[in-house]
Amino acid sequence: AQLHHQAGRLDEAERCYRSLLERAPTQPDALHGLGLLTYRRGNLKDALGWLAKACAVGPRNPIYWFNHGVVLQRAGHTTDAVDAYGQAIHWNPRYIEARTNLGNAYKELGRLSDAQAAYEQVLTLNPDLAEAHNNLGNALQAAGRLDEALQSHDRALALKPDFPDARWNKAFALLLQG
Repeated sequence: AQLHHQAGRLDEAERCYRSLLERAPTQPDALHGLGLLTYRRGNLKDALGWLAKACAVGPRNPIYWFNHGVVLQRAGHTTDAVDAYGQAIHWNPRYIEARTNLGNAYKELGRLSDAQAAYEQVLTLNPDLAEAHNNLGNALQAAGRLDEALQSHDRALALKPDFPDARWNKAFALLLQG
């Protein structure tokens, strides 16, 4: 099922996942895979159901929680996505993508100090991640801390000089400063 899924043969993958679930209804990888497949097809409601089941039967798997968070956030359930990302981080404290998405969800909710803390934790894990410096700059900028935002964007550009998002965000912060 996973090989079909990865190769983009979604009908075959779905048949395999469903066949496996007929024999083993709580097989977490099949539940997770079917959730990702239905998400890829644009069916958020069904994807959320499959992913929630995968998390329920495989609660220690941070990837299940992360993907559940992604779909929750896409479906507009950002507060629930925060909880899912938190579970992913609980089971894998070094999960940079989950910490990044947690920061993005906090920013979306207007919880800027929480977003800043999440991005700073990403940078503790990987201080050379230009995207994290840029995200931190965006959170600082949204909080009106323009000097600090510019420093973050500058660090992002020092690490990745051809990073257009960081260049744009720096320009916008400079514009806000007048």
